[in-house]
Amino acid sequence: MPKAGVSQICKARQIARLHPTEFSLSPTNDLYCQLCGTVVQCDKQSRVTQHRDTAKHQRLLHKPSTSQQSFLNPRSSDFAGDVVHAFLSADIPLYKLRNSQLRQLFLGIGHPLPSESACRNKVDTLADLECDRINQLMKDKQLFMVVDESDISRTQYINILIGSIESPSVTYVYDCVPLTASADSQLIIRIIDDTIRSLGADRQNFCLLLSDAARYMTAAGRTLKVLYPQLFHVTCISHLVHNCALKVKTKYDKVDELIARVKAVTVKNRTRQSRFDNIGRPPCPVVTRWGSWLNAALYYADNLPTVKEIVTDFEDGGVLVTRAKQSVQEEHLPRSLIEISQCYRSLATLVVKLESSGYTIMQAYDDLASMDLGNDPCQIRQYLSKRLSASDIGSIVHATRDSIPPTLYGLLQHCQPTSASVERSFSMLRKILARDRQFLPSNVKKYLMLHYNNVSH
Repeated sequence: MPKAGVSQICKARQIARLHPTEFSLSPTNDLYCQLCGTVVQCDKQSRVTQHRDTAKHQRLLHKPSTSQQSFLNPRSSDFAGDVVHAFLSADIPLYKLRNSQLRQLFLGIGHPLPSESACRNKVDTLADLECDRINQLMKDKQLFMVVDESDISRTQYINILIGSIESPSVTYVYDCVPLTASADSQLIIRIIDDTIRSLGADRQNFCLLLSDAARYMTAAGRTLKVLYPQLFHVTCISHLVHNCALKVKTKYDKVDELIARVKAVTVKNRTRQSRFDNIGRPPCPVVTRWGSWLNAALYYADNLPTVKEIVTDFEDGGVLVTRAKQSVQEEHLPRSLIEISQCYRSLATLVVKLESSGYTIMQAYDDLASMDLGNDPCQIRQYLSKRLSASDIGSIVHATRDSIPPTLYGLLQHCQPTSASVERSFSMLRKILARDRQFLPSNVKKYLMLHYNNVSH
C-alpha cells in the first residue's frame, strides 16, 4: 500500500512548531514569516530553507532590537468592550453575536467573539464612560441644549442633546427619558436642571435652549431664564417654516386634492410613473416632513399643462383615475398654483437652507426678515411676526440684554436655529426600538447614546 503524502497544512504546522519565533500560520493556513511579513511556500522543505537563508531573513533574525511581526494585531485588553462599542455604533443588535457564521469568521482570524451575555454586561460600563467623556468635553464650556418630545412605540420619550456654542454643529445625546405621563413645563424644567447638575456646569454657562414652540416648552423656557441668567430660548425655525407651509396647504384645498389624487394613481403603478419621466415623477409628500407639501405644489405649478395632458390620457376608468382627471380640470387650480408660486416659493427655498448644519441664527433671521411673500393671501407674514416675538432669536440678533457680553452674543448668533439634531436622534431611536428588539427602559438611553454619539461625529 503506497505511503500517504503529508498535506501542505501539516507541513506548515510542523515548520511553525519547529521555528515558533520565525513562522506562524495565517488565517488561510499558509506558512507566514513573522520576520519578513510574507507568506512562504512550504510544499518543499528546500523552499523554506532558501527563505531562511536569505539576507533579509537572517538580518532580521539576528537583529537584537527587532520585534517580531504578527500576522494579526494583538487582541485588545478589553476586546468585549470593543465589540460592543462597534456593534452599538453600527446599530447591530447584540443578539447577532449568536450567529454561527459570524463567530466562525472571528475564530478564523484568531479573535474569538465573546459571549452575548458578556457583551451585554459591558453596555453599562461603556455608557458610563461615554457620560464621563461628554462631561470632560463640556467642562467649563458655554453650553446649548436641544430638547424635544416624541411618541415612539406607544411610549413618550424626551431626548436631551447638548453641545458647546463654540462648535454648534456638534451635538451629543446626553439623556433619553421615557415618560409615564404627558410632558408639562415643570417636568421639562426638572429634566433640564438635572442635566445641568449632572454635567457639573456653572449656571452662567447654560446659554441657549433650542426646542419646538409647544406651550409647555415656551412656559419652561420663561422659568429657566430666571434660573439661568445668561439663557436664551430659541424655538425651532424649521418647525415654524413647516407650520407656514401647512397654513398654505389649508388655504388651497383644491391643490391639496390634486396632489393627493395624482399620488394615489401613480405611487404603486410603475407604468403610470414612467409617463412622467420627462418632467420628473410626481412627488409623494409626507405631512410631517418639513416643506414636502409645498415642494409638491411647486412641482404642479411648474408642470401643470404636462401633468394635465398625461393624467387625461390615462385609460383606466377606475375611481382613483376619475378623481385625478377631475382634479387636473379644476377651474380655479391654475390661479391657486400661481399664488403659491409667486408668494410662497421663498418658504421652500428657506427649508432647504435650514437642512444645513452650518446655517446660523443670524442667517435665519435675515432670511425671514427679507422674505418676499407678495400679497400674502395666507397672512404668513403676521404669523411669522407673532411667533418670532415669542422667541429670543430677535434678542440675540439685536443684542438687547445689556447684561450679556458682546462676545457671547457673537457666539450665539452663529449657533443653529433649529432642533434638527434632536429629530435625527428620534429617527435613530425609532430604528433601535424596532418590533423585533426588546429593551428595559433603563437601557434605551445607553443604546441611543452610544449609537448617536459615534455615528454623528
